[in-house]
Amino acid sequence: MSKQLTMLCVHGVSHSEIDPQFQSSWTKAITTAVHACDPELEPKIDFLEYDELFDEAELKLETYAVALSKLLASSIIHGMGDLFARSRGIADVPDIVKWTAGMVAQWSTDAELRGKLREVVLAKMDSRSYDVVLAHSLGSLICYDTFVRNPKEIKDRVFVSFGSQIGNPAVRDVFAGRIEAVSGRKWYHLFNPDDRVMTSPLKIAADNFVQVIEQFDIPNDVLNHNATWYLSHANALASVWR
Repeated sequence: MSKQLTMLCVHGVSHSEIDPQFQSSWTKAITTAVHACDPELEPKIDFLEYDELFDEAELKLETYAVALSKLLASSIIHGMGDLFARSRGIADVPDIVKWTAGMVAQWSTDAELRGKLREVVLAKMDSRSYDVVLAHSLGSLICYDTFVRNPKEIKDRVFVSFGSQIGNPAVRDVFAGRIEAVSGRKWYHLFNPDDRVMTSPLKIAADNFVQVIEQFDIPNDVLNHNATWYLSHANALASVWR
C-alpha cells in the first residue's frame, strides 16, 4: 500500500497564478524527487493562492517607493535598478520589477496586507494536516511571518524555504531585525548564490535548521530564481527529499 505525504506549496513573486503551467511544473518536480527516494510514497499537493490580496491592497506610494529603492539597492539584480531609475513614477515601473521586487516591497510596507496573508496561511493550515510546507521567494516571507507568530502551526512539520528573501537587510525590519528558527520538526533553507531576486543565506544556530547550498545558473535566465530548479536540484534530493 502506498504512503501519502501531504504538502502545501506557496509560490513566490512574478504573478505565478496567471501561469497555467505553474502548478503542474511544481507537481512534476516534487513527484519526481519524492519517487526517486521512495517510489511508494505518494505526494498529495495543495497550493496556496494569494495574488488577489496584492491586487486589492491600497498601494501606499511614498513608503512603497522607499522600500522598493532599498530592496533594489540591497540586491544584485542585473538591470532592474536601471529599469526603476528610468521610470517617471511608480505607475511606470516595468512589470518585471512590480512582480518581483515590487511585491516584496509592498509586503514589507503594508502591515494590513501582511495580516491578511497570515490569515490565509492559517486557514489553509487548519484545513488539512500537512507534513511539509514548501515556500518559494515571497511565499517564504509570508510563511515565516506566519510561523514565528503562530509556532504551533508548523510544529512537527517540515518547512522548506527556497529562493528566499528572509535574510535580506531591506526586509528584516519587519521581523524586528532578528531572524530566528521556526518551531518545526525541520527547517531547510535552500540558497542559490547566483539567484538575483534579493535572496540571502541565513545564519541560524538551531538543531532543526539546515541550510542547503544549491548553485545553479539557468541558461538565458538572468534571475536564476526558478522554483522547479530549486526543487529538482541534486542537493535538495540528497537532503530535503531523502
